[in-house]
Amino acid sequence: MQEYLLFQLYGPFQSWGDVAVGEIRPDSRRPTKSALLGLLAGALGIRRDHDETHMHMAESYGTAVRQDAAGIPFRDYHTVQTASARKGRIYRCRRDMLGGMLEQNEDLHTIITYRDYLSDAGFSICIWTKVDQPPFTLQEMAEALRHPVFVPYLGRKSCPPGLPFAPRVVEAENPSNAFAGYPVDGRVAEGLLMELQASVGLFWDSGVDAGIQETRIESPRDVPISRNRWQFAPRDMSVGAVEAPKHREWK
Repeated sequence: MQEYLLFQLYGPFQSWGDVAVGEIRPDSRRPTKSALLGLLAGALGIRRDHDETHMHMAESYGTAVRQDAAGIPFRDYHTVQTASARKGRIYRCRRDMLGGMLEQNEDLHTIITYRDYLSDAGFSICIWTKVDQPPFTLQEMAEALRHPVFVPYLGRKSCPPGLPFAPRVVEAENPSNAFAGYPVDGRVAEGLLMELQASVGLFWDSGVDAGIQETRIESPRDVPISRNRWQFAPRDMSVGAVEAPKHREWK
Protein backbone atom coordinates (compact mmCIF):
# COMPACT_ATOMS: atom_id res chain seq x y z
CA MET A 1 0.00 0.00 0.00
CA GLN A 2 1.14 3.56 -0.76
CA GLU A 3 -0.12 7.00 0.12
CA TYR A 4 -1.61 9.21 -2.61
CA LEU A 5 -2.74 12.82 -2.62
CA LEU A 6 -5.95 13.36 -4.59
CA PHE A 7 -7.53 16.68 -5.53
CA GLN A 8 -9.84 18.14 -8.16
CA LEU A 9 -9.37 20.86 -10.78
CA TYR A 10 -12.40 22.58 -12.22
CA GLY A 11 -12.90 26.05 -13.66
CA PRO A 12 -14.97 27.78 -16.33
CA PHE A 13 -11.69 28.28 -18.19
CA GLN A 14 -8.40 26.40 -18.06
CA SER A 15 -5.24 26.58 -20.14
CA TRP A 16 -2.45 24.02 -19.77
CA GLY A 17 0.39 25.15 -21.99
CA ASP A 18 1.97 22.98 -24.64
CA VAL A 19 5.12 23.67 -26.67
CA ALA A 20 4.67 27.26 -27.88
CA VAL A 21 6.56 28.93 -30.71
CA GLY A 22 5.81 32.44 -31.93
CA GLU A 23 2.30 33.81 -31.77
CA ILE A 24 0.39 30.51 -31.25
CA ARG A 25 -0.04 29.36 -27.62
CA PRO A 26 -1.61 25.88 -27.73
CA ASP A 27 -3.26 23.96 -24.90
CA SER A 28 -2.35 20.36 -23.98
CA ARG A 29 -6.04 19.48 -23.29
CA ARG A 30 -5.14 18.28 -19.77
CA PRO A 31 -2.99 19.48 -16.83
CA THR A 32 0.72 18.98 -17.49
CA LYS A 33 3.19 17.65 -14.94
CA SER A 34 4.97 21.01 -14.76
CA ALA A 35 1.66 22.83 -14.24
CA LEU A 36 0.64 20.50 -11.41
CA LEU A 37 3.98 20.84 -9.66
CA GLY A 38 3.85 24.61 -10.19
CA LEU A 39 0.35 24.76 -8.69
CA LEU A 40 1.52 22.83 -5.63
CA ALA A 41 4.68 24.93 -5.34
CA GLY A 42 2.68 28.16 -5.42
CA ALA A 43 0.31 26.84 -2.77
CA LEU A 44 3.34 26.02 -0.62
CA GLY A 45 4.80 29.51 -1.09
CA ILE A 46 7.72 28.55 -3.36
CA ARG A 47 8.64 31.36 -5.73
CA ARG A 48 9.30 30.74 -9.42
CA ASP A 49 13.01 31.57 -9.18
CA HIS A 50 13.70 28.83 -6.60
CA ASP A 51 14.95 26.45 -9.27
CA GLU A 52 16.58 23.99 -6.87
CA THR A 53 13.32 23.38 -5.00
CA HIS A 54 11.33 23.02 -8.23
CA MET A 55 13.80 20.47 -9.60
CA HIS A 56 13.74 18.57 -6.31
CA MET A 57 9.93 18.40 -6.53
CA ALA A 58 10.07 17.19 -10.14
CA GLU A 59 12.36 14.34 -9.08
CA SER A 60 10.37 13.47 -5.96
CA TYR A 61 6.74 13.13 -7.08
CA GLY A 62 4.79 11.07 -9.58
CA THR A 63 1.60 12.35 -11.21
CA ALA A 64 -1.56 10.95 -12.75
CA VAL A 65 -4.55 12.77 -14.25
CA ARG A 66 -8.10 11.45 -14.61
CA GLN A 67 -10.04 13.30 -17.32
CA ASP A 68 -13.48 13.48 -15.72
CA ALA A 69 -14.83 15.96 -18.30
CA ALA A 70 -12.82 16.80 -21.42
CA GLY A 71 -14.29 20.28 -21.83
CA ILE A 72 -14.70 22.32 -24.98
CA PRO A 73 -11.54 23.76 -26.63
CA PHE A 74 -11.60 27.30 -27.97
CA ARG A 75 -9.07 29.85 -29.24
CA ASP A 76 -8.80 33.46 -28.12
CA TYR A 77 -7.40 36.14 -30.43
CA HIS A 78 -5.13 38.78 -28.84
CA THR A 79 -3.41 41.92 -29.98
CA VAL A 80 -0.68 42.94 -27.53
CA GLN A 81 1.38 46.11 -27.34
CA THR A 82 5.00 45.36 -26.58
CA ALA A 83 8.51 46.79 -26.68
CA SER A 84 11.36 45.88 -28.97
CA ALA A 85 14.10 43.88 -27.30
CA ARG A 86 17.00 46.10 -26.20
CA LYS A 87 20.23 44.98 -24.61
CA GLY A 88 20.56 45.81 -20.93
CA ARG A 89 16.89 46.78 -20.50
CA ILE A 90 14.77 44.73 -18.11
CA TYR A 91 11.05 45.25 -17.51
CA ARG A 92 9.58 43.77 -14.33
CA CYS A 93 6.01 43.96 -15.59
CA ARG A 94 3.94 45.36 -18.47
CA ARG A 95 3.33 48.58 -16.55
CA ASP A 96 7.10 49.20 -16.38
CA MET A 97 7.51 48.31 -20.04
CA LEU A 98 4.76 50.55 -21.41
CA GLY A 99 5.57 53.35 -18.98
CA GLY A 100 9.23 53.31 -19.96
CA MET A 101 8.39 53.36 -23.65
CA LEU A 102 6.11 56.37 -23.26
CA GLU A 103 8.69 58.24 -21.21
CA GLN A 104 11.29 57.73 -23.94
CA ASN A 105 8.85 58.53 -26.76
CA GLU A 106 9.28 55.10 -28.33
CA ASP A 107 6.75 53.70 -30.74
CA LEU A 108 4.44 50.97 -29.49
CA HIS A 109 4.66 47.73 -31.45
CA THR A 110 1.70 45.39 -31.76
CA ILE A 111 1.96 41.61 -31.99
CA ILE A 112 -0.86 39.14 -32.68
CA THR A 113 -1.24 35.98 -30.60
CA TYR A 114 -3.67 33.06 -30.46
CA ARG A 115 -4.24 31.43 -27.07
CA ASP A 116 -6.01 28.11 -26.61
CA TYR A 117 -8.24 27.31 -23.62
CA LEU A 118 -10.58 24.62 -22.32
CA SER A 119 -14.09 25.57 -21.25
CA ASP A 120 -15.95 23.55 -18.58
CA ALA A 121 -13.34 20.83 -18.12
CA GLY A 122 -12.91 18.79 -14.96
CA PHE A 123 -9.94 16.71 -13.81
CA SER A 124 -8.96 14.66 -10.78
CA ILE A 125 -5.27 14.61 -9.86
CA CYS A 126 -3.19 11.95 -8.09
CA ILE A 127 0.25 12.68 -6.60
CA TRP A 128 2.63 10.22 -4.92
CA THR A 129 6.19 10.29 -3.62
CA LYS A 130 9.02 8.53 -5.47
CA VAL A 131 11.83 9.10 -2.94
CA ASP A 132 12.32 8.40 0.76
CA GLN A 133 12.79 12.04 1.74
CA PRO A 134 10.65 14.32 -0.46
CA PRO A 135 10.81 18.09 0.09
CA PHE A 136 7.19 18.08 1.35
CA THR A 137 4.87 15.39 2.64
CA LEU A 138 1.57 14.72 0.92
CA GLN A 139 -0.22 15.96 4.04
CA GLU A 140 1.68 19.26 3.84
CA MET A 141 0.70 19.69 0.20
CA ALA A 142 -2.94 18.88 1.00
CA GLU A 143 -2.97 21.56 3.69
CA ALA A 144 -1.35 24.03 1.27
CA LEU A 145 -4.16 23.40 -1.23
CA ARG A 146 -6.68 24.21 1.51
CA HIS A 147 -4.83 27.41 2.49
CA PRO A 148 -2.53 28.41 -0.43
CA VAL A 149 0.19 31.02 0.06
CA PHE A 150 -0.03 32.40 -3.48
CA VAL A 151 -3.31 32.76 -5.37
CA PRO A 152 -3.80 29.56 -7.43
CA TYR A 153 -4.99 29.49 -11.02
CA LEU A 154 -5.53 26.86 -13.68
CA GLY A 155 -2.71 27.44 -16.12
CA ARG A 156 -3.12 31.20 -16.61
CA LYS A 157 -3.88 33.97 -14.15
CA SER A 158 -7.12 34.64 -16.03
CA CYS A 159 -8.31 31.10 -15.14
CA PRO A 160 -9.22 30.92 -11.43
CA PRO A 161 -10.48 27.65 -9.90
CA GLY A 162 -14.25 27.33 -9.97
CA LEU A 163 -14.37 24.98 -6.96
CA PRO A 164 -12.19 24.17 -3.94
CA PHE A 165 -9.43 21.65 -4.60
CA ALA A 166 -10.94 19.20 -2.05
CA PRO A 167 -7.60 17.47 -1.29
CA ARG A 168 -7.57 14.04 0.30
CA VAL A 169 -4.68 11.72 1.25
CA VAL A 170 -5.54 8.03 0.91
CA GLU A 171 -3.81 4.65 0.93
CA ALA A 172 -4.16 2.40 -2.10
CA GLU A 173 -2.31 -0.26 -4.07
CA ASN A 174 -1.93 1.89 -7.19
CA PRO A 175 -3.16 5.16 -8.76
CA SER A 176 -6.27 3.66 -10.39
CA ASN A 177 -7.41 2.22 -7.04
CA ALA A 178 -6.74 5.59 -5.41
CA PHE A 179 -8.89 7.30 -8.05
CA ALA A 180 -11.66 4.74 -7.54
CA GLY A 181 -12.18 6.10 -4.04
CA TYR A 182 -12.32 9.72 -5.21
CA PRO A 183 -15.72 10.42 -6.85
CA VAL A 184 -16.43 13.51 -8.92
CA ASP A 185 -17.81 16.55 -7.12
CA GLY A 186 -21.56 16.77 -7.72
CA ARG A 187 -21.26 20.41 -8.76
CA VAL A 188 -18.99 19.34 -11.63
CA ALA A 189 -21.11 16.34 -12.52
CA GLU A 190 -24.32 18.35 -12.63
CA GLY A 191 -23.05 20.70 -15.31
CA LEU A 192 -20.44 18.69 -17.20
CA LEU A 193 -21.22 14.99 -17.08
CA MET A 194 -24.73 15.09 -18.48
CA GLU A 195 -24.11 12.13 -20.78
CA LEU A 196 -23.47 8.68 -19.38
CA GLN A 197 -19.86 7.55 -19.82
CA ALA A 198 -18.58 4.03 -19.46
CA SER A 199 -14.95 5.09 -19.02
CA VAL A 200 -12.72 8.14 -18.82
CA GLY A 201 -9.07 8.74 -19.76
CA LEU A 202 -6.20 8.24 -17.33
CA PHE A 203 -2.72 9.69 -17.94
CA TRP A 204 0.23 8.78 -15.70
CA ASP A 205 4.02 8.66 -15.51
CA SER A 206 5.27 5.69 -17.54
CA GLY A 207 7.12 2.97 -15.68
CA VAL A 208 4.57 2.96 -12.85
CA ASP A 209 2.06 0.16 -12.36
CA ALA A 210 -1.18 2.16 -12.43
CA GLY A 211 -3.38 -0.90 -12.06
CA ILE A 212 -4.82 -0.68 -15.59
CA GLN A 213 -3.71 -1.61 -19.09
CA GLU A 214 -1.65 0.91 -21.00
CA THR A 215 -3.04 1.62 -24.47
CA ARG A 216 -0.38 4.01 -25.75
CA ILE A 217 2.55 6.22 -24.72
CA GLU A 218 2.84 9.96 -25.34
CA SER A 219 5.92 12.14 -24.82
CA PRO A 220 4.93 15.60 -23.60
CA ARG A 221 7.65 18.13 -22.84
CA ASP A 222 6.47 19.08 -19.36
CA VAL A 223 9.17 18.20 -16.83
CA PRO A 224 10.51 21.47 -15.37
CA ILE A 225 14.25 22.03 -15.75
CA SER A 226 14.26 25.74 -14.90
CA ARG A 227 11.16 27.65 -13.84
CA ASN A 228 13.12 30.88 -14.02
CA ARG A 229 14.08 30.34 -17.69
CA TRP A 230 10.92 28.38 -18.67
CA GLN A 231 12.83 25.27 -19.76
CA PHE A 232 11.19 21.84 -19.85
CA ALA A 233 12.28 18.28 -20.69
CA PRO A 234 10.23 15.47 -22.30
CA ARG A 235 8.93 12.41 -20.43
CA ASP A 236 7.05 9.25 -21.31
CA MET A 237 3.39 9.35 -20.28
CA SER A 238 1.17 6.28 -20.31
CA VAL A 239 -2.45 6.54 -21.43
CA GLY A 240 -5.30 4.22 -20.52
CA ALA A 241 -8.93 4.22 -19.41
CA VAL A 242 -10.71 3.62 -16.11
CA GLU A 243 -14.34 3.15 -15.18
CA ALA A 244 -16.21 6.44 -15.11
CA PRO A 245 -16.25 7.77 -11.53
CA LYS A 246 -19.32 8.10 -9.39
CA HIS A 247 -20.59 11.47 -8.18
CA ARG A 248 -20.37 12.65 -4.62
CA GLU A 249 -22.91 14.94 -3.04
CA TRP A 250 -22.00 18.46 -1.97
CA LYS A 251 -23.36 20.80 0.68
